[in-house]
Parts: sequence; structure tokens; C-alpha cells
Amino acid sequence: MTEAPLRTRGLRRRVVGTALALTGVSMAAVAVVLMLTLGDRLRDGIRADLEDRAQTAMVLDGSIPAREILRRVAGDGVSARIDPTGPVRMPEPGIGETPAPVPQGTIIVDATGVEAAVPTAPGGPAQGITVVGAVTPTTSDDGDGRIRVRQVLPASGDTLTLSASTSLVGTATTDVLRILAMVGLAVMALGALVMSRLVGLTLAPLDGMTRLATSIARGERGRRLRPDRTDTEMGRAAQAFDGMLDALESAVADAEAAEGRLRRFLADASHELRTPLATMAATAETLLRADHDRERVEELSVRLVRESRRAARLVEDLTTAARLDDGTAAAALRSMPVDLGALAAEAVTRAEGHLGRSVAVTAPSPAVVVTADHERILQVLANLLENASRWSPDAPVSITVLRDGATGVLHVDDHGPGVPEPERERIFERLVRLQDDRARDSGGSGLGLAISRELARAHGGELVCGDGPHGARFTLTLPLAPEAG
Repeated sequence: MTEAPLRTRGLRRRVVGTALALTGVSMAAVAVVLMLTLGDRLRDGIRADLEDRAQTAMVLDGSIPAREILRRVAGDGVSARIDPTGPVRMPEPGIGETPAPVPQGTIIVDATGVEAAVPTAPGGPAQGITVVGAVTPTTSDDGDGRIRVRQVLPASGDTLTLSASTSLVGTATTDVLRILAMVGLAVMALGALVMSRLVGLTLAPLDGMTRLATSIARGERGRRLRPDRTDTEMGRAAQAFDGMLDALESAVADAEAAEGRLRRFLADASHELRTPLATMAATAETLLRADHDRERVEELSVRLVRESRRAARLVEDLTTAARLDDGTAAAALRSMPVDLGALAAEAVTRAEGHLGRSVAVTAPSPAVVVTADHERILQVLANLLENASRWSPDAPVSITVLRDGATGVLHVDDHGPGVPEPERERIFERLVRLQDDRARDSGGSGLGLAISRELARAHGGELVCGDGPHGARFTLTLPLAPEAG
């Protein structure tokens, strides 16, 4: 299944665009609320002003003439009139309507404070209307763009009507809205610049990751981001990125090292196989080339058999090493409780035939029971005995078995020259032999000790080389069986 391509839209544009959109929506909502609130507050202010003027008229009623009262309460956008016979609905002066009949004696002062002409009702004065009401003003908004306050003056009984246009409310809210829009656009433009800069600084680590990845792709290894803080999102991402690079470079180094070991392994293996194969070919050709006496034929036949066994042993060791590498040998272990002392005695019995010597085995009582694969540990002991016999051909070789805590321990001691300390780890590498060992005709393939250590580790144990009482000492440790622990 083909994976969908990674969506790589511009993060900076998306972050800045989203922030500006949210800012714009927030400012628009604030503007709407402000306009509604401001309009209500302005209308409430107009009503309060009209009511204050009505209260002023009530205070002045009876002390000064009606015309003087109107001049004092009118003006500054407020129109006033007094109806001596009660309130009669009529258009206010200056709003473009034809005046209706006005009761006789009505006095009108417009919003500028100038007394207006009073039209006379056709057919004579209008009939009077008696007004009975409280002294509190009555406020109304008749939907014609004006707010009115009517107040019955207590001394004269006349009705005072004050009105003011609400057109200034719309003008004021429009001006405020225009100012808000201009300020909002300026704030958003400034915010876009500042936010773009801040987002750029925030995303700088991503640019650093990109540059680092590009440089590593060009072969510049070893560089890292090394974040100063790892408790932030970018810090954790940078730390994970460095960890990934460490793992990748470690894997590449391991692969290169493994490739180098494989090349050396193949070169050494071909070299090791070349010698016995060439010897077998030369021996076979000698046998076929001419007639030989019986003694010569037996000599050549023994050499041919010895070299073929040597080649077969090398091939077997190579196969075991390959299985240990891919894990099949370790997975195929059939571990069970075994007596380590009895196992050592069996290995000695098997080795005496081709080594031509006896080996002393010392084991404690009760038996040291370990968890191990019987045949694989016998293979390890055979390699150790062969190595000890090679370096101690005319001197004793001994095996000592003991218990040490939760492990069983087996020492193989010889009377040889020992192994120099700098070489004690190197001899466990594959196809590595000491120079003196290479010079000997009886030298091994260089795989026995390496295979033995890997088999010991596959059992959860270890194989090391150290100093013995008389020469080299190889120590094999294996975990004790649970019931023996």
C-alpha cells in the first residue's frame, strides 16, 4: 500500500494567518458589542439630558415667563415647546414636516434656542385639553429619529415637550467604528510583522535540523543540535533528533565494522583453506605421479587424511561461526541441568584418543550442576584441551571444577609460556592466532577460541584467559541450575 505524501504546508503562513484571523474576528466582535453599547449609552445620555432640562423647567415654572423657561431649557440640539392646554402631538420644527394645527397660546423654541413662529389653527383656536398627570417626566421614542420627554409643569398646568435628534448617535458610532477599523488594521499589520518574526525565531530549531540533516547527507558526520533545554517541545524534538542521529551513525559504524570483519574473515578463511587444499592436491598428485614403495604410500596417505580432516574441521568451525552470527546456533541450544565435573571427565575421555595424553580432572562434592547444552559445552572443552595441549605438549594439563556463588567455574591450566596480557582478548577474535602459534605446524584454525567464547556467552556464561599457576589459564563460567543454586 502506498502511503499518502506528507503534507508540508508553510507552518509560518498558517500560524500567522490563523492568528490574524482570530484577531480580526475578535476585534469585529468587540466592535459590534462596542457599537451596541455605545449607541445605548448615547441614547441614555440624551434621555438623561432631556429629563434634567425638564426638572429645570419645573423648578423655574411660575417664577419666570414661559418664553424664558423655553430659552433656558432649549438649545444645543434640544427643541422645546409648551402646550398651555395639554400635550398635542405635532411635528417638531426643522424636521421637514408640514405643521399641524397648534393650540392657541403654544410657544415653541427650536434646537438653536430661537423662538419659532406659531402657526394658527384653521378656523380659530383649538379646543383646550385638560391634562391631569404626575410631575414625573414621560420619555418616548416614536421611531422618527427623535427622543421626546414630556413634563406637566405643576404651577401652570402646561405641558413641556423636549426633543432631541438621535442622528448624532449614528454619526458618533460611525466615527468610532471608522477609528476602530483604522486602528484594527494598523494593529493587525503590526501584529503580522511581529508575529512573523516571533514564529521565525520559534521555528529556527527546525531550520537548524534541516541544515544539519543536509550536512549529514553530504557526509559531515558527528554534528549534533545539542539543545540547551529539553523540557520544551522544540527541545524534546531536538533531543530525539540527536538520539536518532546517534543510533543511525552507530548502526552505520557497526555495519562498516561488520563489513570489514567479513572481508577479513573471508580473506583469512580462504587463506586457511588454501593450505590444506593445496597440500591435499599436491599429495594426491604425488600418489598418482609414479610408483612408490609401501612406506611412502602410507606416509602420503596419512598426510592426505590429516589435511582433509584439517579442512573439514575448518569448514565445520566456519559453519558454527556463521550460525552464531545469525543467532541460529544460540536459538538451537538444548539447555538442561548437567554435572560440570562429569562433563569435563567426558571431554577428557574423548580427547585422549587424538591428543595422546591424559588430563587430570578435579571436581568437588557435591556435584556442580549447571544449565547447559551437553554437546556444545563438550565442543568448548575440546577446543580448550586442544589449545592447552598445543602449548604444553610435554607438560601436564589439568581441569579444575568449583562453585562460585551462583555460577559454576571450570579452569583449564597448562604448563606453557602463557598468553601476554595485551593478547588475552585478541586471541578470542576469529582467525586470530599468536605469531608463535602461526609458526607451528600444529597451529589451529584460529576459530576454536572465538567459537568457544560465543558459545559460553550464548549460555549466559563467559570464557576468559588469565594467568595460571604454571602457564595460561582459561576459565569457563556457567550459571548454576535453579535447583543447584
